[in-house]
This record gives sequence, C-alpha cells and structure tokens, in this order.
Amino acid sequence: MKAICERGEVMSMKQYHLMDLKTLEDFSPDGFLCIYIGKQWDIAWISTILQDIMQHGNVKEIDIFAMATLRKACETQMKEVYLFDTWFHISHKKIQLENKEVMLIYLRNINDLMETKLASQVNKLRTEGIPCGLFCIRMQNGAFELLYTNSYIYQFLGYKKEELQLQDIIEEKIVDREDLIRIKKEITNYIQQESILFEVEYRVKRKDGKVRWMSARIVPDTIEHQYVAVAFDSTKMKQMMHDLRISEEEKKIALEQGNIVILRYDVKNKVLYYTNDGKKTTEPKKMMENIPQSAIEQHLIKEETQKEYLGFFSSMLEGKPKGEAVFLRRNSTSQKYIWIKGKFTMIYNEKSEPTTAIISYQDYSEAYERELAYERWKQDFERRKKDSIAYYEYDLTHDVFEKLEGALNDELPKNARNSFTYIAHYAAEHFVSPKDRKKYLKVFSREYLLDQYQKGRHHFTLQHRRIDSQGNEFWAYGEIQLVWDPYASLVRASVLLHDIDNEKKDKIRMKRLSETDALTGLYNRSTLFHRIESTLQHSGKHVLHVLVLIDLDNFKLLNDTYGHQYGDDVLINVAKSMRSACRSEDYCGRIGGDEFVIFLRNLSCDYDILPRIEAIRLAILNCMDDREIVASFGVACYPNDSHNVDELYRHSDEAMYRAKRSQKHKIQFYKKI
Repeated sequence: MKAICERGEVMSMKQYHLMDLKTLEDFSPDGFLCIYIGKQWDIAWISTILQDIMQHGNVKEIDIFAMATLRKACETQMKEVYLFDTWFHISHKKIQLENKEVMLIYLRNINDLMETKLASQVNKLRTEGIPCGLFCIRMQNGAFELLYTNSYIYQFLGYKKEELQLQDIIEEKIVDREDLIRIKKEITNYIQQESILFEVEYRVKRKDGKVRWMSARIVPDTIEHQYVAVAFDSTKMKQMMHDLRISEEEKKIALEQGNIVILRYDVKNKVLYYTNDGKKTTEPKKMMENIPQSAIEQHLIKEETQKEYLGFFSSMLEGKPKGEAVFLRRNSTSQKYIWIKGKFTMIYNEKSEPTTAIISYQDYSEAYERELAYERWKQDFERRKKDSIAYYEYDLTHDVFEKLEGALNDELPKNARNSFTYIAHYAAEHFVSPKDRKKYLKVFSREYLLDQYQKGRHHFTLQHRRIDSQGNEFWAYGEIQLVWDPYASLVRASVLLHDIDNEKKDKIRMKRLSETDALTGLYNRSTLFHRIESTLQHSGKHVLHVLVLIDLDNFKLLNDTYGHQYGDDVLINVAKSMRSACRSEDYCGRIGGDEFVIFLRNLSCDYDILPRIEAIRLAILNCMDDREIVASFGVACYPNDSHNVDELYRHSDEAMYRAKRSQKHKIQFYKKI
C-alpha cells in the first residue's frame, strides 16, 4: 500500500480486501476509486477525500457522465480528466478485490497545474496572432537560452517548427556569426547597466539563403534572468537608411562642386549607375557593367591614362574611403577625349564592408591645363633660379611672403620679411639705385600686378640698377611671373633677380657705338635724325623746337696745316663745348666731317632762341687754347618752318650756306623766298 501512495501510481497486487483499500487514505494526499469491471462499471469503494471533492455522500449518486469519462480514460490511456469541476491526473490498474476483478483508479488533484497550463495556452494563442516575433530568453552567466518563440519567427525564417530546433534560432545556424558575438556583448552590457529597455539589430539567414535584418527590443521579464523580446523585420528600414546615406553624400558632393556628373558604383557587382541624368526618378539608371574593364575594352579611356583610371577603381574595390584621379575619357557627344577629374566617397555597411562608391565626374580640361602649366612653370623656374642672385616667392592674393633663396638671402633682415608690399619698399630704399627707384616701385606693386593679372598679363620684367653691399652700382634683371596655383586657389608671384651688369654694360657700350660718332661721342647722323623725328611726331602745334646746323669755317685749312691729329682735337673740343652749352634734354650730333647739328627742344619762346645759339657759338669759339674756332650757323624752327626732320635740316642747310656766303662766323635763320 505504501508503494502505491509514494509512487503515485497503482501497483499490481495479488489479492486485496476492502479494509486494505481504506488504509490508503492514511497515505495518499488525493483519492482512490475502486470499480467493478463489467458493463455497468459499478463503484465498490471511494476514498473519503474523493467524496469530499465530489460533494456526494452516496457513491451511487455519481452521475453517468462522470462514470463514462472515467471509463473512457482507462480504455484510452488518458492522463488527465476533468471531473466535478476539478482536474485530475489518472492512473489505473486491474486488481483482485475479495476474489473479484476490479479496476483500482488513482486520481491526483492537478487543478492548480492545469490552470497554469491553460493560462499559458491562452497566452500562446494570443501571441501567435501578433504580426511580429516574440521571444522569451533566459540569460544567465553569459549563456543565452531560448525558452519560447511564436510562429511568426518560423514563418519569417521560412522553416516549419519541426525543421528547426528552438535554440538554433539564436545560434550561428540562423544568426550571423559576427552579429551574434556583437549582440551578446551588447546585451551583457545592457544587463550590467540594469537597462529596463534596450534594442539590438542583427542579420539572420533564412532557409532560402537570403539574409534579412531583424531588430529586437528587449525588456526584463518578471522572472529573474528571463527577458522578453519583440522582434521585427528591419531589412527595408536598413536599406532605406543605406540609400539615405548615399543620397546625402550625393547632395553633399553636388553642393560642394558645380557642373558635375554624379554616379554610383556597386562595388560587389562592378556596375556603374547614373544618378543625375536629368530625369525625375529616385532610381539610378544603370550605365555600364564590369567596370572598369569594360570601359577599357570599349576605348572610352585614352591609353596613356588607363593606368590612372584602373587605379581609381582599384581603390574602390579595395574599400578605400576616398580617392581621386585625372584621366582622359571620350565624350559621348563630341567623341573627343577630354580631361576628367574623378572623386569618390565610399559607403560601408554595418560590417564595415564597402558597398557603394559615390563618384563625381567633372570636366577638368581647363583646370588640368592650368595645373600642367603650373608644373611646367615650376620646373622652369627651378632650373632658372640656379643662375639667379635671388628668388622670392609670395602668396600675392593674401600678400604673404613665403620663400627667399639666393645670395641676397642674408641681406634682407628677418623682420622685413612680412609681405610682398613691405619687401618691395624695403628693397627699393636699400638695394635699388635712386635712378630707378620710381620705376621699380611701379612694377613691384601688388595692386598693379593683381590688376594686370585680371587683364590677362602674367609676366613682367624690369632692368634696373641696384646697389651691392659695398655701395657699388650694378645692373639687375628682375622677372615677375604670376601664376594661378590650382592646389591652393591663389595667385602666386615668383620673382627672379639676375646680375646682368656685364651684359648690360656691353649692350650699352655697343648701343653707344652704334648710335654715336666714334671720335666725338655725339649722336651719329642716323640716331640723331631718328630721335628728332620721334620728338616731332609727339609734339603739338604750340611746342617750339629749333634745329641748328653748324659748319666749322676753314677747318680743311687747319687740318691740312697742322695735321689730322690736330684736326681731330679740334673736333673733339668742339663737341665738348657744344654739350657744355646745351641742356641735358637737347640733342647734339656730328653728321659728317666738320658738320654738327644741335636740336634745341621745348624752348619757351622765340626770344629764347638767339641767346642760346649765341652761347653755343661762343663756347665753340673758345674751345681751343691756341686759337679761335669760327663756325657758320643755319637755323630752322618747328613748327613755323617745317613739321619733319628732313625739311628742317634742308632749311637749316640753306640758311647756313647763306651765312657762309655773306661773311662766315654768322648765325642765319631760315627765310622763305
């Protein structure tokens, strides 16, 4: 009897008496029924506990429905029955009771257990209809155990319940391995922080192999270490966020750069898409597949820049965040190759894998030519500055000094190296000859240079005299090159100074030889007449100029009597006396033999003519110590007598011969006959 009660089931016994059954009440917490086996299933005995539950004093009053239920339970091996408003767990066994075969039935009250079970089933039925995933998870000591999930999860993953073990839903079979490691760390951190609500996102692999995103919001359950999660498909949201990032990057590029074409490059599939082809559509238009190779095969990229083009796309395929390249691409309209500057910004997914590159293509022909010109200019200046005495570099846009190289480096104090303007004035005051200081400051003016640059002039030169550290004057050649720096977006001024003293003095000497008379140093005929003609062309009607033709009287006799050396001395002294009697702006020249011309410029009035010529006559008369030198003077005036040099000379020649014919050593003005 004890064994029957303790194990909660009916055990086989050979023979029982009714009193034996009654003793079961002392050991069993529930109740027993003893029923005769037969068609009627009459009750032989019921324990007192069961009678209390049934609320029947007479066992014969048990209704037929209850008896039918018990009979069916025994025949069908049912485990649970509902009788008398109570749930029972049923066990039964045939035994011999007082020589009769009876069915001993043991009923254990499981009312509380069934109420819990039924409540769970009701909740389960409710959760099955919710259009999202539900999880109940136990999290303890770093281990995660899935206790329950609804059918939505199986449907979402494409599995039947029997095809997938419950725990697999939160393991690597379904959840992306990297995401699984990450979210376990995130959840552990949230739990340690005692967060009452937290959210995680992860990828799952469906039965069909497709990868989808899930987002789960998790809250603690009422039971310790248990958590309830609501999960939903966030794939579309993730894609929308990804597309939004791409769109924002495209807009950013469009705002930063003008006149560009924006494209998308699918890194995985190597497909290039247009995104701003002028059509009102949110979907990019497929442009080319198998990029970059297909562009090479179709000869869209000029051969000499294919390396740069391939490198540009290789950077994307390698997942670099940014990159740029310049290459020649064939224009679809003109079929001509034009310079394109390409830039890209990479968009990554949550696994930091490159997915989409946002590319901008900009016509770079003009800018690239400027860059090439700038590089060529830099190379040329690098070569030329080796032979210079100084090389200056300035940011002319912001008036900032940047660099000084060369022999003059030590001569310019450190505190003077502030700006182009400051250095120009300092150099003019300390290094430039006063004779050229004015023209130096005119050229070395920041305002003047920037104004000329805007007008299209970029190169300036100036020959000027400078003063060295010993106070000696020498000729220098200053060269200013203005160039647009495409890298810094500013006008850069580079200044080279060359010592051209020997070269300049040689040129001056050669020019003087070509322009002057070798004996006297006065202008020769050609130079003199050219200068006079140039002056007349730039003179108005109210300006007074005078051409004086001078012929030495009896010079041939002196030359023959005293020799050619004496004659040369006479000519040299006559020239000196003429220069001393004239102003610096007047022209003096020897036009042949003993004939000289003086061109008096810009006289104030007619009354000023004769006194000046008389002073010249007296200077010539007394130019030799041992004798007087007499001469005849013919005078013609501008504008009264003529407007060109040839006529003035002819008129003065006529006047001079009239002077000689009359009495020599006379000043004769031209008169029209």
